[in-house]
Amino acid sequence: MRNPRLDALPDYPFPRLRALLDGVEPGADPVDLSIGEPRHGVPVFVTEILARQPELYGRYPPILGTPEWRMAVTGWLVRRFGVPDGWLDPDANLLPLNGTREGLYMLGMVVVPVNKGGGRPAVLMPNPCYQVYAAAALSAGAKPCYVPARAENRFMPAFSALGEDVLARAALAYICSPANPQGTVAGLEYLKDLIRLARTHDFVLAVDECYSEIYADSPPPGALEACRALVETGEGDADNPFDRVVVFHSLSKRSNLPGLRSGFVAGD
Repeated sequence: MRNPRLDALPDYPFPRLRALLDGVEPGADPVDLSIGEPRHGVPVFVTEILARQPELYGRYPPILGTPEWRMAVTGWLVRRFGVPDGWLDPDANLLPLNGTREGLYMLGMVVVPVNKGGGRPAVLMPNPCYQVYAAAALSAGAKPCYVPARAENRFMPAFSALGEDVLARAALAYICSPANPQGTVAGLEYLKDLIRLARTHDFVLAVDECYSEIYADSPPPGALEACRALVETGEGDADNPFDRVVVFHSLSKRSNLPGLRSGFVAGD
């Protein structure tokens, strides 16, 4: 037995890709761009720390993370995204995740109600997107709303162009920046507009920022940075700056550590 809602999911992309490549012989050594697994080595200091503390693997990790972990994450967010001191409460605005995929999926169970706007809730997401967004929507009983990420909108979804009936039913919206697979970056104004939209239509904005530290020149802006900018212009509440906004980060891609399954969610 299984949840019949999952029948609405498209086939997972990697089996489809294997079928497409079946029988294809490359003319040279191939560059594997399929699963997105890091090709660089694990940082040496990480393996040294793990080897020094093997006894910790005999314990269940605390649900909220250790106090030292919470302070480390808070400090990084302050330094990286300019979040003012005191805005992030290490005990209230952070949760560790077993990688970001788990949290991205479970968020749908947490925030999607049975009804929204007089009907079945909608979960907004880019097309193309990470398939876990759609799995979260369907498992929560919502309708996935695939919004094309087209060139005319710099390959980011134009959620604001959706009809009022869809926005009224929206319970959750996912975006990824820098985006997978298109690689484009959501600018600060785009992020501010999305936050305004989420607050106007009462849905949660989930920003998947797991690629935020992979860039050539300037670091991409983040959603917490956009929350700060809205408060500075009088459009946000300094007592609740992250209203309806959560961001997801992971060590998988930025630090070549997907096997460590170390991530976090921060915000509202």
